[in-house]
Amino acid sequence: MTNRKVLLVAYSCEPGFSSEKEVGWKWSQLLSSHCDLYVLTRSNNKEVIESYLYENGISTNVRFIYYDLPYWAKFWKKGERGLYLYYALWQFFGILKCRALHKSIGFDITHYLTFGSLLLPQFAFLMPTKYVLGPVGGGENVPLPYLKDFSIKGKAQIYFRYAYQKLQKINPIFIANCHFADSILARTPESRNLIPSCYHSKTELCLETGTPEELLSRSDNRLSKFDVLTIVTVGRLIPTKVNILTLRAIRRFKQLYGRPFKFIIVGEGPERNLLESYCSKYDLDEVEFLGWQKREKVFELVSKSDIYFSTTFKEGGTWAFFEAVALEIPIVCLKLCGPDIIVPDDGGVKIPPQEVDITAQLLAEGLLDLAYDPSKRKALSANALSHIKNTLSWNSIVDKTIIKYEEVMK
Repeated sequence: MTNRKVLLVAYSCEPGFSSEKEVGWKWSQLLSSHCDLYVLTRSNNKEVIESYLYENGISTNVRFIYYDLPYWAKFWKKGERGLYLYYALWQFFGILKCRALHKSIGFDITHYLTFGSLLLPQFAFLMPTKYVLGPVGGGENVPLPYLKDFSIKGKAQIYFRYAYQKLQKINPIFIANCHFADSILARTPESRNLIPSCYHSKTELCLETGTPEELLSRSDNRLSKFDVLTIVTVGRLIPTKVNILTLRAIRRFKQLYGRPFKFIIVGEGPERNLLESYCSKYDLDEVEFLGWQKREKVFELVSKSDIYFSTTFKEGGTWAFFEAVALEIPIVCLKLCGPDIIVPDDGGVKIPPQEVDITAQLLAEGLLDLAYDPSKRKALSANALSHIKNTLSWNSIVDKTIIKYEEVMK
């Protein structure tokens, strides 16, 4: 496979970060040892990439193709909608640039990676090569009964997402990507279901993130615990991640547990005022809002806690879950999307979404079960750690991708 020339399309690709930026960087570094890799990414990423390589004395086989829209177009990036317009135009003109380079380089495979969403317009299917799409998400959403706790803006966003997902059936760019892809990697079952059934035969499940190897060798998980039972969550304070359902469950847990504990929320976002008001209304003095913290501080907080708790609705390979599992902290979460893949059935407490109050009650009972049983916490975390080591390592993800490359070339 080393003689194959692969073009990786990674709008986000920067070292030293998490989320999409790290996804692009990690995939590029791992794939480069298996093929002749070229990475199309933003010119804006060049300084960070070259500084990182120089400061860390790293030699890479990756050849970067840097491209950006003209400087005057950057005003479109203001606000989320503007970002997506800029992204779509970048994808289109970036691919046109690579089509021109193809005449001299002769790419064998084009692989679209970031932003990995089926709902965003991108044009890698225009490359006259074999085409691998993904891992991509976009099919995940919030179950409608949970919208009653959302703000008007939050409800509008989710209803729009539902409508937009339905419209993909007649979206020519979406259909073209599915049709021309020789292989499709879907992050979650929900995203696979968004893809028309006639293309399911060439679609497989694959998360976009793997187990962070540096966490597996850390000793943070042997730090002494907090002096009272501590539950922690990490994420943006938005309706789909750290939300009112989170606090509904904590409120019910407080009633059931009847002992001192604390719930640490690491993150920031537009829902903070709403969440703090809920805590004040129901006397949830146990809840601590810490805002965003440096990564080392987050590791310390998670490793010293007893339980990781999340009610995120539509994530794929969420970094926070990998970190909690790697630090051997048992997880209580909803049984859907990425968390259901990362946390095995025997490695955590996963609650299928039902009616809101019932779900909050079951989540609280799951927390209570682990609060009373340290041995069960230890057993679940051990099973989860074994699961991510054996099935969700970066090497296993890359090996699957290289096999896909070989298959599409045949």
